[in-house]
Amino acid sequence: MIRVGIFFGGPSREREISFAGGRTVFDNLNKGVFEPVLLFVDSQLNLIELDWHLIYKGTIRDFFPPAKYLPESEHGFQVYDDSLAFLPDYNLEELAKEVGRRVNWADVPNLIEVAFLALHGNFGEDGQIQSLLETIGIPYTGSGVRASAIGMDKGFQKKLMHAGGFKGPAYKLISRKQWVEGDPLVFYQQAC
Repeated sequence: MIRVGIFFGGPSREREISFAGGRTVFDNLNKGVFEPVLLFVDSQLNLIELDWHLIYKGTIRDFFPPAKYLPESEHGFQVYDDSLAFLPDYNLEELAKEVGRRVNWADVPNLIEVAFLALHGNFGEDGQIQSLLETIGIPYTGSGVRASAIGMDKGFQKKLMHAGGFKGPAYKLISRKQWVEGDPLVFYQQAC
C-alpha cells in the first residue's frame, strides 16, 4: 500500500474549501492501493495527523480547536486556532491530542510516501509547502515551486503570459495603497 498524506487546512481563509477537498480525496481514494493519512495543517502551520472520523465534521471549527478549550463567549462563537494562539495558556500539544497527534515536519518522510495537496491560498498554492516537501524528499500532487509562486501573483502571471505570446483579457493592476486610499482616478479609469 502506498501511504498518501492528504494535506488540508492551513492559514488561508480558504481553509474550509481545503477541508472539503481533503474529505473528497479521502472518500474517493482507492483504499485497496492507497493508505490515506489525514494531515491537518493548523493556522500556525503546525501539523496534526487527524483522527479519521473528524474528516466528517461540518467545518474545521467543529473539531479544532476543541470546544472545551474555547474562551467563554455569551454568543457561543466558534473560532479558528489563530484566534487563540496569542492566549497565555494556549497549549498546542493538548489541543492536538484531542483530535489526533502532532507531527513534526521532519518526520513526514517516515509517515507518508506521497503528498496530496488539498491546501489553498498561502502555504498551499504559493510554493511554500511545495518547497518544504521537496526539501524533505516527498513527491506531491500539483504544480511545482516556481509555477505555484508565479500563479499566486496574478499580476506577474499575466505579465509573463503576455510576454510569452498568450492572449488574455485586458487587466489593470491596482496597488494596495491605491485600493486602501480609494484613488478615484484608478477606479474611474477601471470603470471606463
